[in-house]
Amino acid sequence: MRTTRRLTQAGLITLATVAVRAGEPPASSPEPPASDAPADVPPPTPPPSQPWIRHDVATKLDEAREPSAGLLPLGPVSLLDAAFEDINTRLDKDLGLSFSLAYTLSFQAATSGPGDRSGGEGDLDLFAAWRLIGEKDAPNAGTLNVNAQHIHTIGEVPPASLASEIGAAWGTSDGIGESESFPVIQCYYEQWLFDDRIMIVVGKIDTTNYINTNRYADDTLYFMNRAFSSNPALNYPGNGLGAVIAGKLTESFYIGGCIADANGDETTSGFDTIDEAEFFTALEAGFTLDINDLGEGNYRLSVWHTDEASDADLPEDHGIALSLDQELGGGIVPFARLAWSDADATGIEAIIAGGLAIEGPFSREEDVLGIGASWGRPSDDSLSDQFVAEMFYRLQLAPSIQCTLGGQVIVNAVERDSGDDEAVGVFEARLRIEF
Repeated sequence: MRTTRRLTQAGLITLATVAVRAGEPPASSPEPPASDAPADVPPPTPPPSQPWIRHDVATKLDEAREPSAGLLPLGPVSLLDAAFEDINTRLDKDLGLSFSLAYTLSFQAATSGPGDRSGGEGDLDLFAAWRLIGEKDAPNAGTLNVNAQHIHTIGEVPPASLASEIGAAWGTSDGIGESESFPVIQCYYEQWLFDDRIMIVVGKIDTTNYINTNRYADDTLYFMNRAFSSNPALNYPGNGLGAVIAGKLTESFYIGGCIADANGDETTSGFDTIDEAEFFTALEAGFTLDINDLGEGNYRLSVWHTDEASDADLPEDHGIALSLDQELGGGIVPFARLAWSDADATGIEAIIAGGLAIEGPFSREEDVLGIGASWGRPSDDSLSDQFVAEMFYRLQLAPSIQCTLGGQVIVNAVERDSGDDEAVGVFEARLRIEF
């Protein structure tokens, strides 16, 4: 969800001085200084929040520009924060350009399984936005957004590939699963219209940022298992050429649509596959529920279809998905996701996932504690239904550094030898630095 712009208004202050002299009447107060601004100016109406966006480039830039107080007052990169902020301020003023860097180091190890049981990866991301139309923090802006990424694996198996090694039905992480040397994985133009009530996006996009999103659907910040960080029953294409349009019809209701290359591959430009005319399409409707004294919730219903993707070697598929998250006050946020698909491409016929996150537990405002549970049914009747539970604690270690420890329990992992245990435990650790 696009972070709501903070708009402030400077008020006029009139200073009056009264001097009292012995035996003399008090001097009269001077007249207020002249000003062209009226005494009472109604505050400008901030642009509405955008529930259809969760983790796009603009969101990542906002996160980096707002370093959080950590357990330690300073960290190894704290000296760079001021320099980055100064550079960004100058670039934004002169060119309308802003950027940030983030490095995420992830590690997972399983207790059992027929293949390699542990591995890690490092993910370095560059996020940049160039404002081409509009003023800073003003509505109706148009920006060119870029995300370039470098991934290096640690060990034989990255976390995103661990599932196939232990026989799980879907990923223990939503990462990439292979090394990449700085491909531009997102490059799109984003235009806002009518006081930020309509959004149009065109370019190389990540469809997970717009369709069936969720407050905690980001394996670099929250849960790692795909049952919570993504949606195993929705056949998202790889990042490729596409377009999104969404509009807020009322203060609480929106609709949107997406079309993208079904053969998308984030390591290529996308122009070599778009002429196949094989597309992923989706429609979504959602509303925001603001409960007095509790907080905001977002409810999203998505329907999708993907053509047979010849380059990606995936059959035609379609499905429906529901995603919701609702603040209940005190930092408590329950969430849920339900999805069904024909499963020809996903291999997962149905999934139910939900849980609870506590933002600011133990009086630590920037920390997050999460616990989730899920059930999924593979399309192959010979395979068992899979159950997954995950718990994590994300500690804000320093202003720009987060450390996460957690674990997963996977019950009835599929495609495993009959002699193996039915339950597999997965330990996980993650370190994230952003500035």
